[in-house]
Amino acid sequence: MKTTVIRMLDYPRSLLRRNVELHDCPHAGQFADTDARCRLCEFTMECHWLCQNDEFVALGEKSIDKIVEALSFALGYVDAETTKWGHRHQNCRCEACTWLRNAHRLYDKVHGDACILASRLQRTYPRPTDGFRATWQAYPMRDKQELS
Repeated sequence: MKTTVIRMLDYPRSLLRRNVELHDCPHAGQFADTDARCRLCEFTMECHWLCQNDEFVALGEKSIDKIVEALSFALGYVDAETTKWGHRHQNCRCEACTWLRNAHRLYDKVHGDACILASRLQRTYPRPTDGFRATWQAYPMRDKQELS
């Protein structure tokens, strides 16, 4: 699942690269959070996202939460772009709208799997009562690593 989400970031990455103007960038698009020019640039969010999620970053080593967070930003960005272009996401066959439909399905599936995992964990480790507090603390909640 994690690999699928990482692959899904390819299209928004290419779209962002086409849209971010780097001709005046002193860092050649390598976001520098210590530079005031980067923090004040009109492409701050886009550039920061690109630097955190380009293909040269070890995305496979990031947590599923971070990867899904990147997908969430990408969904918002591509949705805003297609809205600006006047596209209707439900029936448009362009690459961006097709990506949006597929990415939304994947995002919903990841969140659905996370909800299923949480309910399984809740059934496995029920809420503690006063008499079982020590037992409950011995079984910490696991994160979403099972999704990877």
